Amino acid sequence: AVEPSEEPKNFGHITPLGQRQHYLVGSELRRRYVEDAKLLSADYQVSQSFLQTPFVARNIQSLQA
Repeated sequence: AVEPSEEPKNFGHITPLGQRQHYLVGSELRRRYVEDAKLLSADYQVSQSFLQTPFVARNIQSLQA
C-alpha cells in the first residue's frame, strides 16, 4: 500500500503485506544467524528455538510465516 488508508484492515489476522514483511525479516535473520554466524543449523530443528506468545490468531500466523 502506498498510503496508510489503502492498507487492508484485517484486525486479528496477518495481512498479505505483513506476510511479506515477515518473509523478508526471516530471510535476513536466516542469513545472519545460519549462513554468516553459523549459530543455527541450515535444517530447521525445533529444539534450537523457543517461541512464546499469547494465543492470538495473528501471533500464530506470524510464527508460521
